Amino acid sequence: MALPRYLLGPFSFIAGFVIMAAEMSAGRLVAPFYGTSTFVWALLIGTVMLSLTVGNLLGGRLSRRTDAGRWLSWALCAGALVLAGLPSLARPLMSESLALFRGGASFQLLAAAGAVALLLAAPIVLLGMVSPVLVHAAAAGRHDTGEIAGRLYAFGTVGSLLGTFLPGMLLVPALGSGATLRLCAGLLCATGVAGLCAGR
Repeated sequence: MALPRYLLGPFSFIAGFVIMAAEMSAGRLVAPFYGTSTFVWALLIGTVMLSLTVGNLLGGRLSRRTDAGRWLSWALCAGALVLAGLPSLARPLMSESLALFRGGASFQLLAAAGAVALLLAAPIVLLGMVSPVLVHAAAAGRHDTGEIAGRLYAFGTVGSLLGTFLPGMLLVPALGSGATLRLCAGLLCATGVAGLCAGR
């Protein structure tokens, strides 16, 4: 299944939006437990960047399959499920680990922080697969690959800008980090479902 060309721009835009919105929301989610130090933000940003790297590599491999669009759409739906469950899973982990840390058990704090990072990493890896698959789908049999890639990356960057400012200035302050993450999950799931329906 190949994604229809009219979906490629929206896919890129939404992936860019959700990546940054998830990062912004995750920062607020962990703040009451781990603080907002440069160290915490460095770990969050590093987790996102490493996850995108892995996702890009996997997406490059996936793009060679004739049914890459279907696999990508299912991946977005799976990422949405993890993203929706992130607040409910992460808060008890962080709360318990913080209590244990105050009792002198530092390993539990590190283990919980690692678990939260993995929960955030899972959907970001799947979102990292989007760009290679879209570029391959859009540029198949064409000679203007650079222009096509530039256009798709521009869609993604505009989405990332909106995903930075809208959650940071409106959604997280008004709704909270958990609701913002679930809103992103709904948007991501709807995108995956649209891809599956369009490919039938």
